[in-house]
Order: sequence, then structure tokens, then C-alpha cells
Amino acid sequence: MKFRSAGWDFPRLLSGIEPVKMGGQQVFPSRTAVLDFQVGGHPRFDAENFRLGAGKQVGLPKASIGNRAGEDGWTAGFSFQDSSSGLPGKKFKKYIPPADVFSRGLYMFDIGQNDLAGAFYSKSEDQIIASIPTILLEFETGVKKLYDQGARNFWIHNTGPLGCLAQNIAQFGKDPSKLDEYGCVSSHNRAAKLFNLQLHALCTKLQAQFVDANVTYIDIFTIKSDLIANYSRYGFEHPVTVCCGYGGPPLNYDSRIRCGQTKIIDGSSVTAKGCSDATDYVNWDGIHYTDAANQFVSSQILTGKYSDPPFSDKMPFLLKLKF
Repeated sequence: MKFRSAGWDFPRLLSGIEPVKMGGQQVFPSRTAVLDFQVGGHPRFDAENFRLGAGKQVGLPKASIGNRAGEDGWTAGFSFQDSSSGLPGKKFKKYIPPADVFSRGLYMFDIGQNDLAGAFYSKSEDQIIASIPTILLEFETGVKKLYDQGARNFWIHNTGPLGCLAQNIAQFGKDPSKLDEYGCVSSHNRAAKLFNLQLHALCTKLQAQFVDANVTYIDIFTIKSDLIANYSRYGFEHPVTVCCGYGGPPLNYDSRIRCGQTKIIDGSSVTAKGCSDATDYVNWDGIHYTDAANQFVSSQILTGKYSDPPFSDKMPFLLKLKF
């Protein structure tokens, strides 16, 4: 059972990065775009919020545990007019609508993964759980600033099962007792669930506070957990093994080398190559999902049953997916 990639087809990025072929798909090299979000004046630690390739998503900056609530955040001084003026080249300016049009836009957020997964490298599970209110306070402040600028439609994804990412399994799952029945790191998934409970409560609070806005909470965790637990039912062969990586089974992931890189490891030159067919894999590079997996996730989101408030019908622009 195969599905076509749902990926974007760009001939070239504005920065000049050329797409490459990996696993039969045209993707961009595993490299962070030049986009340095800061929270409270401090650069975020080393997780890539802006990725090009498997996920094609722009994430919010991470709120590190040490941040103090109330400091200037990622939306400090932000305005729609100012942000649009930074587009490269005057030729694009004519496509920018008036500022009031942005109030009818849909503002999508996918948060939590970087905050929680990154913290596990230096904090205990209890410390991370205790930090969740601080992380969400930063997020709440940012959403309120967008609302003050005119945004009214918010689409908020919770975080997925972090413990099922090969990067986390390789680092924190060496002891089999730390893994669940699906081979995922239990501590990471517990933290994700608690984060999501509090995020859901925040979304309910924001909806009550912003009566003229639409705040929709999406349960990504349940969708992705179902995919990993029942991968073969949905046409996949590998739930946690990486498509583009190095090291072979069971994870094909090595933290010393990223997808597309060539390095000297243990005295030999090795390359983290893409697999022959990425549609067989749920995970692309140990952190991000493949296009096929993301297409599955999208198809489930758009059924409406994972949303709060739910919507009964699929969106009119949804393509007929095969899942």
C-alpha cells in the first residue's frame, strides 16, 4: 500500500539552497534556515524550529525552563505590517494584502516537542513537568499579542509522542525497562501527555476569554500514537526506524551524523543516506516525520474528530486522501 508524497516542489530556496534527491523524494538538505527566534533576549538552545525537508514547518521558539515570565517574548514589537516589509525583493510587495486581511487568516501552532525533548538532556522528568506552566505562559503571552494585532483564528496542535522519535530512543532508551510496549521512551511520553493536558486547558481558557475568536485544539498525540501502534494497518512498514540516517536496524540513527551528511566515524567515511522508499517509513531523520506520515496525520486532523471544538465535515479544500 503506497502513497504519493505530499511534499512541496520548490526549484530553489531564496537563500540558494538546492533540493536533493533522497529516498526517491526531492527534499532540501538537513540544514536550519537563517531564522533566530529568541525568548527573553536569549537564543533558543540547539533544536531546529524551522526545518526544511520532511516536515516543512515553522515552529514557535522554545521557551527554556529558565525563562522568566513577563520578559519580552517572540512577538515583542511585532506587527503584520512590519513583518511583511522584510520580504525579499520589492516584486513580492504587491502580493501583501492590507493589514486588516490578516484578521481573517488562520494561525497554526505546533508546540511542545522542542521544549520537552531538549530539556531531558539536562533536567529530570519531575523538573520538566514542573516547568510546563512556564512554557505555556510564554505561549499564552504570544497568542495574546497576536490577538491584540488582530488575529482571530487559532489552530493549536498539541505535541506528539516524543518517546517514539529515534533520536530520543537512541539517547534515553538504552535500558529496555525505560521503553513501553511499542519501543518508545516512557518518560518522554508521560511528559508529553501532561503538557497536552495543560495546553488543552489553556486553549479552553483562551476561547472563553476571546469570545470573538476561534481557538481550536488538535490532538496530534492521539493521531501519531495510533499511527505508530498500528502502522501496518495504514500501509507503513517501519514505525520508529529512520529513513534517512546511519547505523542500520533497529533505529538506523546515529547522533553523530545527520541526514545527508558524510563524516568520518570510527575511522571510516560514512554517509547518512535516504532509504529507497520513504513511504514505508513513519520517521524521516529521527526527529521529523516523512511526507507520507504527515499526509496520514493531516487526513486524520481534517476528519474533525480530533479537534476541540470538533467539526463534523472535512474541510472543502481537502484532497481525497487514501488513508
